Amino acid sequence: MIQIPLYVFLFVYLLFLVVFLIFSLIHVYHIIATASLTLTSFLFCFLIFFLTIITLYATMSLLPDIDWKTPVTLLDASWLGGLFSP
Repeated sequence: MIQIPLYVFLFVYLLFLVVFLIFSLIHVYHIIATASLTLTSFLFCFLIFFLTIITLYATMSLLPDIDWKTPVTLLDASWLGGLFSP
C-alpha cells in the first residue's frame, strides 16, 4: 500500500502559487516595459488580478478545516487482486 500525507498536495499547490506569481510579475513587467498601456491590457490584468484574489480568498477560507495528516492511498495491492483472475 502506497500512501502519502495530504500536506504533500499543499506543498504542490504552494509551488504552483510561486510559479504563478513569477509569471504574473513577468506579465506586468512586460506590459510596462513595452509601454502597451491600453484599455485592453488594463482590463485583462485587472481580470486576472481579481480572479487571483478570489481564488486565494477561497483557498484561505477552506484550508483551515482540513486535517493535513490524513493519508491518501495512491496504490493498494487489493485493488489489483481481481484484475488478473478469470
